[in-house]
Amino acid sequence: MRPLRPLIATAATTAAAASLVVAGPATARTLVFHDRAGDTGAPSDITRVVVDNATHGGRVIVTARMGNMIDGDSSTLWLDTAPRNAGPEYKLRIFPDSDGFALRRVGSFTAHGHAVRCSGLRAHALTGFHVTDRFSIPRACLHHPGKVRVAIKGRYQYATRIVTDWAPRYHHFFGWVRRG
Repeated sequence: MRPLRPLIATAATTAAAASLVVAGPATARTLVFHDRAGDTGAPSDITRVVVDNATHGGRVIVTARMGNMIDGDSSTLWLDTAPRNAGPEYKLRIFPDSDGFALRRVGSFTAHGHAVRCSGLRAHALTGFHVTDRFSIPRACLHHPGKVRVAIKGRYQYATRIVTDWAPRYHHFFGWVRRG
């Protein structure tokens, strides 16, 4: 028969560990968001977005599982950096296998905006199956936000139609991610 004291200690340790896991998201600096799979009816479909607002100190890094992408497709990232302003402040559109992109200051989802000079801006997208796009933006280019939230739109060309996928949904953002 096992002594009762070690069992109580084990239960207390397990409860403490569980409370740390529960407390994690409230203080998280990197969050994973999921977008509903199959909502486009095509193999081109955003399913997962990771916002890293901590690991790389001076950068906000967003990665998105975009599904299948070909030449001519694009992904657009919107960033909300000002909690008092409900819309996006920045957008960044990238094309697979291209290095032609610019960070733009915008006032809404529909605004074209104007280019922002941003030394160290990086973005990466490829053509292929089950690709992941990566946006890496120096925090200085975003005026050092305390927290960010993002939205992503994938635009995919098919022979007979254009498929658009918004994550999380049309003109909406995922939750806020605090700076690390």
